Amino acid sequence: MKKLKTALLLIIISLSLNGFTQLSSFDLSKYKLPNLERRTLDTYFNFNGRNNYFKINDTLYSRYQKFATNSYNSNINIGYNYYLNSEKYQRDAVLRLDFLSSFYNQKEDDELDYKNNDLTPSLFYQYTNRKYFNPKTFFETDLLLHYQYRNNIIYSLSPMTNRTEKTGDIQSHKILAAIPLKIGRGRIEQVQDARHAVYILKELTKVGSITEDLSDEDILEFATLISEIKNRRYFDSRLQKIAEIVSVDSFLVSKGYITEQDAKYFTTLNDYWTYGDQQIRQNGTRISFALTPGYYFNTYTDITDQLSYREADYDINAISIDGGFELKHEKLISQTWQNTIDLIVYGGYTSGKKNDRLNSIKENFKVPSAQLGFFQTIGFYPSTRTDAGFRYSIQYTQLFDKTNTNQSIGFDGQAAKAATDLWVNYYISPKFRLYFSLSFYYIWQDSEDYVYINFDDNKTIYHSQLLNSINHEVNSLAYYYRTNELSHEIRLGLVYSIF
Repeated sequence: MKKLKTALLLIIISLSLNGFTQLSSFDLSKYKLPNLERRTLDTYFNFNGRNNYFKINDTLYSRYQKFATNSYNSNINIGYNYYLNSEKYQRDAVLRLDFLSSFYNQKEDDELDYKNNDLTPSLFYQYTNRKYFNPKTFFETDLLLHYQYRNNIIYSLSPMTNRTEKTGDIQSHKILAAIPLKIGRGRIEQVQDARHAVYILKELTKVGSITEDLSDEDILEFATLISEIKNRRYFDSRLQKIAEIVSVDSFLVSKGYITEQDAKYFTTLNDYWTYGDQQIRQNGTRISFALTPGYYFNTYTDITDQLSYREADYDINAISIDGGFELKHEKLISQTWQNTIDLIVYGGYTSGKKNDRLNSIKENFKVPSAQLGFFQTIGFYPSTRTDAGFRYSIQYTQLFDKTNTNQSIGFDGQAAKAATDLWVNYYISPKFRLYFSLSFYYIWQDSEDYVYINFDDNKTIYHSQLLNSINHEVNSLAYYYRTNELSHEIRLGLVYSIF
């Protein structure tokens, strides 16, 4: 009898271990999303600081200038996100309101040069509409709208009084619009519901509530149920939680997976249902060719504190056209590791007019350019409460001078950026998370004095955005013929998801 009990115990342990091994080795990429819609509303609080040291070869005075800058920034935003997935459509929408404030000071050759306070509220909307003609071929029609208001007060050290005095009051309005049109092949889908299913089943196995040897088909069926449950809408979060737990419990019981519905079972199910779906996981590859017409408008006024004298007063209107190639690859290395690669190659042409109201001058400009970027991100998802990521990137931009005798000016320059980023998310509660990031980057630039080339870290390149980087002010800061810049940045933020 003793031998029989021992044998039965060994069989039970073996079945349990087999089920656990099956769960640990389950390939998340096997999961395909059913038809669903998801909506989230997040509020974001961010505080960060940056220290920057660089040298500039000022060819005008044949000398090197040393600069040291310090900046402290905060950003409060509220963002609404919408996601739809079906056999024929993938749609994303982002509506975000930002309120950015910053404090900045600069030292030149170890002496305080100037400081400023900057307030920049903005409204951003981006809509992606991807229609599939078959499982792999799609046509995409997108929309990008970005409005920004800026109020920047500048204080400079006066050589006459040796005191910091108000020397500038800048106000500007910017509008950027683009309509990307893309055609391509491939599909990327979210698979975090499959990861959620594995989390729940694995933890219930650990506490002894499940001894069934689950197959891949069983896990996929459970993941599909989770997706369907999350697709239901509720007005009361308490009733939602009750209904969701009841649905999951009914499924597990009806399938005969549960051996005992005790306190350990219900507390484990509740905990991993609550925390197991916080992290977005994706899988697939998408290649596309894009054509993007765009529009840019900027009105800018800089008034000094001396008798309301205007340093600059102008507006810019421009249209642009971009064409390029995009590759996005999401690879699930394992249940806890992710590899993401983005490659972008773009060429663009912008034509516009600048109306200098201060000097009664109107100028036409033409700016051809070429841009490319490579980004690779390694994501780490060790638990339901924590995730981390490391990214490195290389970007390059080339501007081509098309100045001619017909009162049309151009811009000439090139720049490269190499960057690394490390970030960690910790979920204090299902709705509240702490965000930390550390970034290092190096920028090399060789360009004309009135162009400082910016790089878009969000990997969306539209040629009109280059106009944000052109320094149109009369008394521009420096001669950016050759610049070497090494910087690091630390960010600490809090994110609260309203729903």
